Amino acid sequence: MTTQIADRVEVQAQEKGLGPVGTKESKRRKEKPIHFGANDAAILAALQIPGWFELRVMSKVRIDESGCWIWTASKRRRGYGRVHLPESLGHLDGASHRVVWLALRGAIPENHVLDHDGPTGCHRHDCVNPDHMQVATCRTNVVVTGTGFAAINARKTSCMRGHPFNEENTVRLRSGGRGCRPCRREYDRTRALAS
Repeated sequence: MTTQIADRVEVQAQEKGLGPVGTKESKRRKEKPIHFGANDAAILAALQIPGWFELRVMSKVRIDESGCWIWTASKRRRGYGRVHLPESLGHLDGASHRVVWLALRGAIPENHVLDHDGPTGCHRHDCVNPDHMQVATCRTNVVVTGTGFAAINARKTSCMRGHPFNEENTVRLRSGGRGCRPCRREYDRTRALAS
């Protein structure tokens, strides 16, 4: 039974263009950019094991008064829950919110992530309630609904000196950000006067 699951995981991983599951190549994420859903094939295989989801996942969930399903077991540094997959699948782990979503809602489209901060979101990284998440692109997750610097700067409608960010005032920077043309002109003028 376990060899059939392992074979199925390998086939699904190869179809997604991933390295062999459970090998040193698949665990080396530091050299490569993170591929969201890299372990989804292994998670789907684990979900086929009778009783695994109830025993290894849902038994570690506590429902609070706000309706959040709080992950009470192992967590990653940023607060996201962590589920250890069966040893037969190669000592991998998965994000608990992704495991619950895959079990209860199905597949997550390629190049998409689960967003806790959307209109239905509770903004808690340790919440695994699929009703508190939505499927979103990485950009939407970070810039539109996020709370970090990228999101704050993307929502700004004017520069720090009050010039509006519009077609004539905005210049795109090499870094991908945006700059203010009037402020840039003023900066260039004062630099030219100083030299």
